[in-house]
Amino acid sequence: FGLLAGVGFFRTTDTNNMAQLGNVRLVQPNVAQNKKWDPVKVPSHIERMLALTRGETGDTRRDIGLVVWPEASVAYRLDQAELVLQAAAQAARAGAGPQARVVLGINRTDGENWYNALADVGPDGRVSALHRVMLCV
Repeated sequence: FGLLAGVGFFRTTDTNNMAQLGNVRLVQPNVAQNKKWDPVKVPSHIERMLALTRGETGDTRRDIGLVVWPEASVAYRLDQAELVLQAAAQAARAGAGPQARVVLGINRTDGENWYNALADVGPDGRVSALHRVMLCV
């Protein structure tokens, strides 16, 4: 989760752009790792993140410039997640502000290889930037 926020912070290098970004809403659905990929529970996990994105848990500010979802928060591959990305953008517009962007972690494939990726989803629901995330431990 911190990695996504850090990448988003360092992605904006111009201090004027950082000021224009405005407030940031961090979304954490509190899902246990052993339940995160359960296909029966995935829709409820996504709905929880959408509700948090809309500010339905008490944060009613509508001046949010960026909503950050956790690493691998979408349990579908990028090429199968169009509806989720559209829903995330819609939730951000409704609950954060008309120009709010969503940065989220998602899996993508390149041939046989799977990668964690960081997707920047614009207010229109389209991915405007995609970064392959490589973790070194």
